[in-house]
Amino acid sequence: MSNKWIEHIKKWAKDNGMTYSCALSNPKCKDDYYLVNEKKEDKNKKLKIQVQIAGLIGKESKLKRDLKNASGESKTNIENELEKIRKEKDAITKPNPKPTKEPNPKPTKEPESFDSKSNELQQLIYKSPIDKIKKALIELKYKGRLQTNKVMLNMQLLQNFNTIEKLQQLIDLLK
Repeated sequence: MSNKWIEHIKKWAKDNGMTYSCALSNPKCKDDYYLVNEKKEDKNKKLKIQVQIAGLIGKESKLKRDLKNASGESKTNIENELEKIRKEKDAITKPNPKPTKEPNPKPTKEPESFDSKSNELQQLIYKSPIDKIKKALIELKYKGRLQTNKVMLNMQLLQNFNTIEKLQQLIDLLK
């Protein structure tokens, strides 16, 4: 007897009116094989769970009968056993809860990137009047030619202010 994969391909080829080699190269055939096997595994897991629960129910019903005739310390022991069985049943039937996340410590501030600073500067350039920009550049002893077109000025400043520190100084002056 050949293995399950080969049997599946032969059966799938016959059911779909194909040759063995066509079925072998067909991705749908492979998908169907894994789908069928996953369903079988799920059935086996469910069956095992049902067997476990049935065993626990049997123990539980026996203990309940014994509880009627028990008294004192034996009654307490039986009640404890019943509680354990209930917890086992709950553990089997209910999915595990997701672990709760511990609160994160204070998030550390990431150093700002050149891109974030250049974006901030661009926004300030478009919002600020030219006179304010000129005043800030004079204070920083900028020696380049100043453009009056804000798009050109923006490009010019980003070329000349090429470090985060320089960008931050200009941003502070424009705010």
